[in-house]
Amino acid sequence: MKTKEKLEEKEEAQEVTVELIEKETQLTKREMTAKIKPGKSLDTDILQGKSLQVYWHLLENGAASIREIHKALGFSSPGVAYYQIKKLMATGIIAKDEETDQYFLHEKTKVGVLNLYTNVGNLLIPRFSIYLAVCLVGFIICLISALVWGDQFNVHPGTVFLLIFLTIGTIACIYESRKTWKLKPN
Repeated sequence: MKTKEKLEEKEEAQEVTVELIEKETQLTKREMTAKIKPGKSLDTDILQGKSLQVYWHLLENGAASIREIHKALGFSSPGVAYYQIKKLMATGIIAKDEETDQYFLHEKTKVGVLNLYTNVGNLLIPRFSIYLAVCLVGFIICLISALVWGDQFNVHPGTVFLLIFLTIGTIACIYESRKTWKLKPN
């Protein structure tokens, strides 16, 4: 009798736990769907921490399963990856391919730290790196011109101003690019 009563108590406790989890999941789904409304931009609170890592992984590597994401990002369990994926799916930026059981980016977004990056193929690079490349090319062209034309090029005040401007621009872009690379999620 006692074991039967204990089993019934355990089953009731499990049912209550399942109901609480379902209610909590429904609440979080409502909270997540309330954050993004049709025609509105994505709230920056969603793409932070582990969610940002999952988004970044899918952006750079394409479709992946929960286990692949779990292993690639070093999460403590597949459940962490699953939770982050569900959170992103509720916003509509991630979708699931039912045939392969893999998740992929349904919609690309630029919020928070992602505003500082630009897509080049499947890579995200800091925008300042592009500006840095332009400044460096200009600086190199000025130096080559100075070597080819000699004194005629160096004497002109516009040349001196251009070299100073390109030097300052190059240094500033190096600093900003390094700072932006450090913001990249691990």
